[in-house]
Amino acid sequence: MDNEKLIEDLRGLLKQYGEKIPYGELVGAPWPYSRSGDLVWQDPEPYFIEQAATALSTLQTENEKLREKLEQVKP
Repeated sequence: MDNEKLIEDLRGLLKQYGEKIPYGELVGAPWPYSRSGDLVWQDPEPYFIEQAATALSTLQTENEKLREKLEQVKP
């Protein structure tokens, strides 16, 4: 399978989960703290989907750099 397509499909799955919310809102913090903190997903599934897409993208970039280095050292 094409890695770019896989990453795109994974990120496309995130649309069904809506938007991230502030961490304060997730834990039920009182106002004004409810709007503070990092943006997080309400459910665990999109978190893992996002992490998988990021990991694949990072690995693909590192793989390309290694291929370039290999080409440089080949006679």
